[in-house]
Amino acid sequence: MSEADAHGTGSDGTTLERGREAVLNAARPLPPDEEVLIGDLTEEEDRLFLEAIMSA
Repeated sequence: MSEADAHGTGSDGTTLERGREAVLNAARPLPPDEEVLIGDLTEEEDRLFLEAIMSA
């Protein structure tokens, strides 16, 4: 795909590509680590969870 192909235009002639700042402004920040940790897993559940992630 050429550079020109990557920068498409809509049927009304507008550019379909969003600028870097628009993408960054639309992104949602991740929550703090404390909120995403799964703290009540057994060692076996923790091992199985990690294996599943590593094999994905």
